[in-house]
Amino acid sequence: MRSTTIRVALGVCWLAVLASFVGCSSKPHAATGVSKGSLTGKTFDSTSITGHDLVAGTKVTLMFDGATLSASAGCNTMAAGYTVDNSTLRWAGEPRSTLLGCDPALSAQDHWLAMFLQAGATASLSGSRLTLTGSATVLELRER
Repeated sequence: MRSTTIRVALGVCWLAVLASFVGCSSKPHAATGVSKGSLTGKTFDSTSITGHDLVAGTKVTLMFDGATLSASAGCNTMAAGYTVDNSTLRWAGEPRSTLLGCDPALSAQDHWLAMFLQAGATASLSGSRLTLTGSATVLELRER
């Protein structure tokens, strides 16, 4: 009788362990507030944008290298220091930019991205997904 009780107890424990692994693998990551530390060393590429149309064949790329945020929207690369305050991500100061001669539509897209990051956006991080929500735009990105 005692060995049966022990086997049943071990079986229940084993099922509980298996259930916890299944639960962990099937649940999506919860979105969290963003800090500089959670972004440093990461590069993200856009997967979707609501509220703005990108030029066909382009994407937004954000690269967080220490205290610098570099951004590209298809032509020039812009970079500046950045802040994260109460989960609002924004450039700190005026970004520097490469000066490639771009198609007017790509130049306009660079300008749009610069203004989006200058105005600031609420940032949330869920696993490898970064979401930036501005006043009229939601930018979804995935870590490389």
